[in-house]
Amino acid sequence: MTSIWPGVKEEQDPKAIARDVADFIQRGVRAIKIQAHRQDPKGDIMVAETIREIVGGRERLEVMVDSTRAGNHSQRAYPRPLRPWSHQTALWMAREYERLDFTWLEEPLPFWDLDGLAELTAKAELPITGGEGEQGLHRFGI
Repeated sequence: MTSIWPGVKEEQDPKAIARDVADFIQRGVRAIKIQAHRQDPKGDIMVAETIREIVGGRERLEVMVDSTRAGNHSQRAYPRPLRPWSHQTALWMAREYERLDFTWLEEPLPFWDLDGLAELTAKAELPITGGEGEQGLHRFGI
């Protein structure tokens, strides 16, 4: 598995990203993780649709997506803050990625929104992942 990270450019061409993904397939990669970093989530879905259109389905390539909405990203990687998704947007995105036969959606809500994450996980068929920024036992009251 590798991660496709073209940077935070809003104007990044979805076809260019998909061609990069296709190049990885030619090199034997069978699973990738992409970033959802656009201010308008519809642009990230357009990238996902283009990847599926150009490279095919899950039998050819497993795709995960990191929405980077947990709130613990560095200022170097993201020069402007990412707006958190609403619960409604996170659910819509999860359903769109499920439609495209993605493997999981990572960190679609701020890491401190445990109730929202639990609700999203219950409503979405697509697996929801997260917690990479968690450290220690303080969240468990220890």
